[in-house]
Amino acid sequence: MENLLNGVEDTLYIPLVARICISEKFPEFFYDEKALSLKAYIPANLIEKNASEYFHMASVCRQDVIDKKIIKFLEENENCNVVFLGAGLETAYNRINNKTANFYQVDLPDVIEIRKKVLGNAENEKLISGDMFTLEWIKEIDTELPTMIAVSGVYQYFYKEKL
Repeated sequence: MENLLNGVEDTLYIPLVARICISEKFPEFFYDEKALSLKAYIPANLIEKNASEYFHMASVCRQDVIDKKIIKFLEENENCNVVFLGAGLETAYNRINNKTANFYQVDLPDVIEIRKKVLGNAENEKLISGDMFTLEWIKEIDTELPTMIAVSGVYQYFYKEKL
């Protein structure tokens, strides 16, 4: 089987591995079918050594809270945008399964290329290559619409001055 995730930085695996592990162990709490479909492409040693069950659960709990906030926003704003900055291999779009809002996945060009290979993009989802800090991505969205921006697991990699 071709490893579609060749070249992925380890930091992109961390939340994905957490969603896979918790989906397998506690599917009644959190289930991410799209993340599970990527398990075959993740080096086995990363799943075993990456983190503890507690760490995986904490990561998934954070994502579950974000998902619920996005769902509430979508319920209140039928015609809107949801922007994921530093999207990585996030699969929230698939879990939320909304076909009316505009979804945008913003990340560096190499990450967007990997997303295209393993996750593709849906009719109402646009992949944007670029640096989230330059704000060039804003030109790609309809700023007249209500917009929710989600940034999860990104800021810890930058110094306060950059943020």
